Amino acid sequence: MFKSKVHFAFYKSLKSRLIFMIFVLVLVPEVVLCFGILNTYESRAVSIRESEVLSQAKILANKISTSKYFDEDAQIDTLTTIYEGRVLIVDKHFKIIKDTYNLDDGNTIVSEEVIKTFSASEITNYDSKNHYIELSVPISNPNDKDSKIEGALVVSV
Repeated sequence: MFKSKVHFAFYKSLKSRLIFMIFVLVLVPEVVLCFGILNTYESRAVSIRESEVLSQAKILANKISTSKYFDEDAQIDTLTTIYEGRVLIVDKHFKIIKDTYNLDDGNTIVSEEVIKTFSASEITNYDSKNHYIELSVPISNPNDKDSKIEGALVVSV
């Protein structure tokens, strides 16, 4: 009974309150800074990775459009090896011409990203839950004045 009074008295004392206040004043900013730095770092790393992969995908899409798809197999394999990802080449009829995993060759792909890509826009999505980036780049011949879109290059990294 005497010990419980001593413990209770300690918790009511100014010394315990000061220790608690110092603990809170040190811990709370540290936690806030930690989460802030981690979020900033993640968003910066993702944006750098997106720009790297997007530039490589644009180069590959230009080469594919001028060489009629299958002559660039070595570069497609290099892109998937370096970035540990998957590349799909989709024609204007939404058929998958080339899949680096050879799972969906010949299948039809109809997704929002692919449809938007056929309206001449590049799409980049980052799934923070699963930690992957999906890019979709239109394939059109840079030498054509019409810039008719012949297909889409879908990259998942």
